[in-house]
Amino acid sequence: MDNQKKYARIFLLTLTLTLTACSSSTTSTPPSSGAVSKSLSSTVAAPATLDVCALVSADEMAKIVGQAMTLQPKTLQTGIPACNYKNGTGNPIPAVTIAIHKPNGKSTYTMAQTMYKKTAGYQEVSGIGEQAFDSNDGAFYAVKGDSCLDVVITQDPKIRFDQLKQIATIAIGRIP
Repeated sequence: MDNQKKYARIFLLTLTLTLTACSSSTTSTPPSSGAVSKSLSSTVAAPATLDVCALVSADEMAKIVGQAMTLQPKTLQTGIPACNYKNGTGNPIPAVTIAIHKPNGKSTYTMAQTMYKKTAGYQEVSGIGEQAFDSNDGAFYAVKGDSCLDVVITQDPKIRFDQLKQIATIAIGRIP
């Protein structure tokens, strides 16, 4: 499998885990081997009034990932406001999705952290929001007030962590 297909599959798996973690109100068993071992029930959060695409501009994202990027606001199936950043060349890599979970951002963050904490490569990150962590599979979470920032990136793992930190630092700094 070529790298683009591999990273696209990782992105889809990570996005699925992220949406599951950030839309649930139940406790779950931590993921093993990159998959959630049981399905979580979802709840729909009230949409935030925040323009998620205003948190990181397409130009800022392009500088971070090294490719021209286009952005498109969207609402995830769970009712969570989000922004998709797509590679201007049409390639699936790099691609980024940013979502803001509010209200209940702190509980969303705690639940995602619980899911990922026992997985290989999980690491807490200081200096971004009140708390932040990297899942090591393309998802990065940070909390500020009652907002949970959720960033998912499809990218080469060798450079992904630094890019996630840059994206999260900019975005969390713009959340009121």
